Amino acid sequence: MLKYIIWGISFTTLYLSLVWLNVLYIEKNEIRRKTQEQPKHFPIISILIPAYNEGKNIKKTINSILKVNYPKDKIEIIVIDDGSEDDTNRIIRSYKKYGVILLRQKNSGKSSALNNGLRHAKGELIGCVDADSTIEKDSIISMIHNFKDKNVGAVTSGIYVSNAKTTLEKIQRLEYILTAFIRRLMTFLNTVYVTPGVLSLYRKSTLKKLKGFDEGNLTEDLEIALHLHHEGYKIILELDSVTSTKVPGTYDEFKKQRIRWSRGHIHNTLKYKDMLFNRKYGLMGTFQYPLHIITPLILILCLSIIIYSFADGTYDFIRRVIIMKWGFIYSYISFSNMKDTILGLNINILFPLLITTITGIYMFQKAHVYTKKKWKHIHTFFIFLIFYPALLGYFWLISITDEIRKKERKW
Repeated sequence: MLKYIIWGISFTTLYLSLVWLNVLYIEKNEIRRKTQEQPKHFPIISILIPAYNEGKNIKKTINSILKVNYPKDKIEIIVIDDGSEDDTNRIIRSYKKYGVILLRQKNSGKSSALNNGLRHAKGELIGCVDADSTIEKDSIISMIHNFKDKNVGAVTSGIYVSNAKTTLEKIQRLEYILTAFIRRLMTFLNTVYVTPGVLSLYRKSTLKKLKGFDEGNLTEDLEIALHLHHEGYKIILELDSVTSTKVPGTYDEFKKQRIRWSRGHIHNTLKYKDMLFNRKYGLMGTFQYPLHIITPLILILCLSIIIYSFADGTYDFIRRVIIMKWGFIYSYISFSNMKDTILGLNINILFPLLITTITGIYMFQKAHVYTKKKWKHIHTFFIFLIFYPALLGYFWLISITDEIRKKERKW
């Protein structure tokens, strides 16, 4: 049974890799344009920054926006203080001389804060920026040309990790590089399914038509993206738009974030379930939406394989200790027995794992090339490839259980 599960996971991984590589080959002249198309029209952009107890981060966020390469009279910065209890409010008020607008409200959640900002925004385009993120100087101007297509409802940016110090942060750095690469390829298929808050631009008229962000939703960036697709709009990831964000550095923070993401994924996938296998929505319905269901299952299977392998190995070890006492250890380290062990390895299991590993290395190499990022912390790559999926599978199990139990959804 284990053999067939591993073969199934390996086949799915290889299939998806070949799909993305094929898309990359088709789009190779578009994905990295030699010259960035400059906009002829500079629409007014209202940047919304929802903030809750972000006193440690909000300065860097606002400063990065003030430095962007965009006409200063065409950019409006609105910070929505969502009932902060630290010095967030005081810090924001110190930027009043730079034209930064402060809105205050009782703690009501990120979606509520964004909708509040939307009601006050003057811009033709609405930008959403998280209060713990920073954007590069050309991040906004590189996104504008995409709105020439009237069917484009949102444009999002390539997001990278700004604080890779701990092992967990370094693993997430790899994840974000691969994600930016894959989402750019998704643009070609019109299957980008999330507009992250680190930096995403929307047409205000479209947001108004969709009645803003779904308040109370755990993952408003996923919900609004699926809503856009549901209404026939396109979403583009602009790889030349570079942004950075802080990621969880501790296990508890990471677990809380990923369970929130997973539960939001489940909730919103069910909310727009009519898109599943629906040709009306193109590849979003027939390709990407099924992946919303398949991917968590694969991650849970990865967790199951590791648990099974550990349990089976532990049982075998204990059985040998009981039968042979400790003498079997000496027989294991002899050359002849090592030779027998190597020859006895199950090729049916090793071969798909080897193919999956090689494919993973190749995909990550391509991701680093197209995102212009350097390989760092090589040791974390193998942790990412082998154990990280199992960890995410564990969080998915918790999330599914919480949803079945109808546990209260909290930010």
